[in-house]
Amino acid sequence: MSIVRFLAFARNDNTVKGSLAHFTRAVAEKSGRPYIHLNGEIRKEEKARAIADSDGISQGLVCILAAVEACQSFKLVPAEKRPRLIRARRKCLCLYFYFIDPQFGFMHLRIPTWFPFTIQIYLNGHEWLTRHLDQHNIHYNKLENAFLWIEAPQRAQRFSDNLAKKNWPRILHTFAHRFNPLLCDLLHPMQYYWIVEQAEYATDVLFTNPSALKPLYQEILKHATLCFSAEDVVTFLGRKLHGCFEGEVLNQYRKRWPGARVKHRMKENGIRTYDKHGSVLCIETVINHPYEFKVRRQGRRKGQEVLGWFPTSNGVANLYRYAEVSHAANSPLP
Repeated sequence: MSIVRFLAFARNDNTVKGSLAHFTRAVAEKSGRPYIHLNGEIRKEEKARAIADSDGISQGLVCILAAVEACQSFKLVPAEKRPRLIRARRKCLCLYFYFIDPQFGFMHLRIPTWFPFTIQIYLNGHEWLTRHLDQHNIHYNKLENAFLWIEAPQRAQRFSDNLAKKNWPRILHTFAHRFNPLLCDLLHPMQYYWIVEQAEYATDVLFTNPSALKPLYQEILKHATLCFSAEDVVTFLGRKLHGCFEGEVLNQYRKRWPGARVKHRMKENGIRTYDKHGSVLCIETVINHPYEFKVRRQGRRKGQEVLGWFPTSNGVANLYRYAEVSHAANSPLP
């Protein structure tokens, strides 16, 4: 690429940044929702939820928050014969679209205004289940992000089991086209490749009597803190401890208002237990690095295409495998 093309790239980058910012403000103005530029450390989700509550928003765009943050982009660096582009962490204006979707509930999308316009989408399974229960007229009692009681728990479980099996590439492409106009212009006909940056799979055990959970939870904390070894922790996550194992295995106990939490971690993945509102026991598996687990798929071994167990990639097509691994980790031993 010549220096002229490099300069053209830089000019286009600034032009595109301006067009995205203009598009964002136009979306906010058309929807009659606030566009807020943030300075300093602010909990964005709390602010967005407060706006939704105060304005009585039950569906659609809640607000757009803008903040200068680090993102994955490119930069020009000197070279012997000519400059070159390299990947780099840089700060730019990042846009947060907070909205209440008819299917997935309260969620948000983040997009930086610099190339390559990486989109992050956050959604919560509890929000999705809430919408599903409402659509099927199933009564429940919910406090913040926890169900304290559900009228038909078996049906609710069946709904939850279907979440990981959805056509996620199609769903996420729809959100991307909604909030990134460049996909119909500069980036056409390119598409995003969607990955799971972090997955949290929670098993909530509901107690009808909070006084029954408190003494049990104290015993669980005590046992998990004093009795579990590194070998136990890797077993929770479907592995075996052996001489070739490389990485950190950790047990961690931490007090948190109004209770306590115990966490077991193997490298970048972990499982934790805590109580919600004194009446829900939550066991939660967090997967940041899926390559520690295996999935049965087509792959190459010794130059041959075979069906076998290979490391799990972080593509959204493998989300069902995330759910299988996490369910086995959360479930009690037979």
